[in-house]
Amino acid sequence: MSGGGVGDCVIPVILSLIFALVALLVWADTLWEWENLMSPPQPHDPARYFTRRESSWRDGPESLHSWAGSSPMPDGRDRGPVRVARIEAVLDGESSDEGGGVPTRLRISTPDGDTSLIHLDVSDVRNVRPGMFLPVRHEPDDNSPEQGGTWDRAWELDGPAVGRVLLDHRHRLGLVDDEAHRVLRERLTETPESAEVRAIRPTGAVRHGHVEVRLNVMVGELAATVRGFLRPEDVATVRHTGRVPVTRSARGGWLLWPTWY
Repeated sequence: MSGGGVGDCVIPVILSLIFALVALLVWADTLWEWENLMSPPQPHDPARYFTRRESSWRDGPESLHSWAGSSPMPDGRDRGPVRVARIEAVLDGESSDEGGGVPTRLRISTPDGDTSLIHLDVSDVRNVRPGMFLPVRHEPDDNSPEQGGTWDRAWELDGPAVGRVLLDHRHRLGLVDDEAHRVLRERLTETPESAEVRAIRPTGAVRHGHVEVRLNVMVGELAATVRGFLRPEDVATVRHTGRVPVTRSARGGWLLWPTWY
């Protein structure tokens, strides 16, 4: 009788301990969820990303060798017509902040309306975003003429040459007007001014994945308004950093410095 009484007492105690432990775990999980809900959301892109984007935009076009470390050094030789492709997707690999290249395949849409793959090593997230432009060159396949050849980066282009190719391409797409195209082509090797952005408003025009914006800026103590077509991620960069590169127009006003790749 006494043994059974002890057992009957122990079981409720064990059950009480189990229930208490479960309640404690539920309380801890609820508290953790509550703290997450009350905490401000973490941005998808860190501040450092936007700062680097703005710096790359202001610094101007890089050579393809600098843009992708796996490219040969520019040698100044003409290797045939250069076109501009659009990066549609990054199929594998990822960016690295460690300075080492990561093997990557880019799916690009080529000027002939087809799609193709380009293999390269990347080391910087700025270089492999879908929607970016990439100067390419068509290389016929002498061993398999029926395949029509392949596309490759125009790796022989230095920075100014890349700038001319990309600026001309933006002009053809209607992303840069005639005046800006003429002025910017003469200033590709110059350093633009960094303007403080007071307001940015879309105009409603959209072209080739870019939205047209009107920016109220301060260049030093001078107030100005500039317009231009930017990708959504470039608009986000302007909003986050509060800065945008500009240069003098032929009429004494200011022009929006173009984005590059």
